[in-house]
Amino acid sequence: MVRRYMDDYGPEDMVTPELKLIQNVGGEIAKGQGAKPGDFYISMTDEVIPGDIGLDIVIVDIPKNRTYWGRSEIDVEPPECASLDARSMRSIFNDDCSKCDKRVEMPGLEKDPTERRKKCSPGYSILAIRADESRMPILFRAHGISAKPTRELNSALKLNRQIKGACEKVLIHMTSAKQKTASGEAFAVAFKLKALISDEKSKEFLIETEQILGCAPVLLAEAASVETVAQIEAKPEKLPVKTAEKPSEPVRLPKKTPELPVTDLNF
Repeated sequence: MVRRYMDDYGPEDMVTPELKLIQNVGGEIAKGQGAKPGDFYISMTDEVIPGDIGLDIVIVDIPKNRTYWGRSEIDVEPPECASLDARSMRSIFNDDCSKCDKRVEMPGLEKDPTERRKKCSPGYSILAIRADESRMPILFRAHGISAKPTRELNSALKLNRQIKGACEKVLIHMTSAKQKTASGEAFAVAFKLKALISDEKSKEFLIETEQILGCAPVLLAEAASVETVAQIEAKPEKLPVKTAEKPSEPVRLPKKTPELPVTDLNF
């Protein structure tokens, strides 16, 4: 039996394929492979995925982080500071983030984009599995205008009564959407709960999720927390009270949320 040095490599010696959303500025390598603004690109495989077509994924986890670039222009140089786990309130230098005057929770309230980039802003690292024959783990960094769609995805996963936060049970379709910002047009990620996954397949995704979170190649080294976002509870709607003096109008019940179809994912 052949025994190789690399057989003992651990997570620290491996890299997770990163899915990037190409913008109007930058991404020259991806554009050299035919990618256009709004498309997705996986550098490890040189794969270009049209943004309007997108891809299907199963969520593994969505750690929250922070990034402080310390300058208005974001380039290839690393940020001046960051936090791999935003909830820990500790930076990568072990500083106390709660005492930092550069920390902001709602960067969108800052109208000046130049000043906004000088703040320490929250973002998310989406860990997922491609729902195709490759079953490739991927990492997508949802910062800036992609942070809001990610928060909406968090809510959808928590509030959907068919899945109740069990991410391995739902197929997510991921595309891109053009938005107008103070700095011009840019592309943000977009998510849609597409279908329920059959019990047999969801068990397979759950096993892969446990493997990724347990011995992930760069997944947790770069993206940080293995815990999910705090659960969001829906508050019951108050219905009008009927009185004898003045009959109330018929109560308009909210429309029932459409049921997600079930897919077998035959691959």
